[in-house]
Amino acid sequence: MIQTKTAAIIFSILVGLAVLLPVKENWKTKPADDFPLSYYPMFSAKRDVQYTVNYLVGYDSLNNRHLIPYKLIGRGGFNQVRRQLNRNVNRKKYKSVTRRVAKRIARSRQSPFSALKEVHLVKGTYNIDEYFIGDKNPAEEEILFVQPVKR
Repeated sequence: MIQTKTAAIIFSILVGLAVLLPVKENWKTKPADDFPLSYYPMFSAKRDVQYTVNYLVGYDSLNNRHLIPYKLIGRGGFNQVRRQLNRNVNRKKYKSVTRRVAKRIARSRQSPFSALKEVHLVKGTYNIDEYFIGDKNPAEEEILFVQPVKR
C-alpha cells in the first residue's frame, strides 16, 4: 500500500510511462504489438476503403431478401462463426455450408425464416465510409452458391 504523497506521485508517473511507452511503435517500420502493453494498431492502422465479407442471404416466395443470422449458420459466437464460414468459403465448400443452413431454416418456425425458399452464399464488398453513414447496400456482390430450402 502506498503511504506517502511522494510514493503515490512516483507510482502514478511510472504507470503513465508504462501505458505511453508502446506509442513509440507507431513510428517503427516493423512495430511489435506486445500484450498487455499495446500500441493500439486497431485504431492507428490504415484501412482499405472497401471491405469484403462472406455471408448468407435468404429469399422468400416474394423475392424479399433476409440476412441470415450467425446463429443459424454455425455454433459459437459471432466471430467464431464468421471464421468458420470464411474457412469453408476458402476451401470452396459452398454446397455443404448452404445445405446445412437450409436444413436449419427448414426446421425453423420463426418468421421470416420459416418462409424462406432459398439460401444464397454471397461474397459482398462494402464501402466502409458509406456503410457507417447509413448505406448498408454492397458496392458489389458475387453469389457463390444457391441452395433451395426443402420442407
